[in-house]
Amino acid sequence: MSDQDLGVRRWLEKILRLELVDGRTIEGKFVCTDNAPNVILSGCKEQWKDEQESRMVGLVMANGKHIRSIYLVHTTADDG
Repeated sequence: MSDQDLGVRRWLEKILRLELVDGRTIEGKFVCTDNAPNVILSGCKEQWKDEQESRMVGLVMANGKHIRSIYLVHTTADDG
């Protein structure tokens, strides 16, 4: 297993925030990724830039070319 694989594995089950190039922010539990690279999050909420309201969207697959940045929000889903 490569160092890169180990780095991604430590994020499994953690709450991540994805900032997308279209101005949306998606926050949810990191489920998996692939070689594309797509990132899959569960239990997600979506928020548009400059809007205070967010909405629940469930399971999200974001293509890596649409992701501007990724942030670790919480170490476990129970951290709130």
